[in-house]
Amino acid sequence: MQVDLDGAIRIARLAADFHWTWSEGDLERFCNRAGWKVIDSWRLGTSFQTDLKVSIPKAHAQVDDGVVRVMADAGETVKWIGVWVADTADDDEDDAGTIASRAQLVRAFEQLRGRICSELGAPVDDETDNDPAGETDDSAPEVSWTSGNAVITLLLSDEVVVLQLTNPLYREWTKDSDDGGYED
Repeated sequence: MQVDLDGAIRIARLAADFHWTWSEGDLERFCNRAGWKVIDSWRLGTSFQTDLKVSIPKAHAQVDDGVVRVMADAGETVKWIGVWVADTADDDEDDAGTIASRAQLVRAFEQLRGRICSELGAPVDDETDNDPAGETDDSAPEVSWTSGNAVITLLLSDEVVVLQLTNPLYREWTKDSDDGGYED
């Protein structure tokens, strides 16, 4: 299990201070400022190799293909960038190893949450419900901050902690979609 606390805080601060237009040109500009390298690009996304000290130093960006009308109307194409800031190295662990890894990921999530709160202030959304381990809910715990023209979210999954940098228009669209307000 590896976590890069300082690297995650650096990326969160960089995202908060970045002048986002949420166009594909932002991907190259942000990548250069972050010190990342493009690995692959395709019609709906880009993969990056990050400089974070984790087992698999990677990030992915997802691009919209015109489905999210409010983004298309604003000339914005980038939905989000997801950055692995903590991960487990072993995919073939036994149950005891998986439980230990999960506990380590929960600790990493809580450490990252505390450090990002110190850097960006109180979160605007906290979907951990005091249960960051996700033991009483099937949804992945997440905490979000709004800073500048970005939503910065810390997500805890089974094998990684992701720092997601999200276009606010996309974030609002997904919330509306979850409430039955889906547009196409």
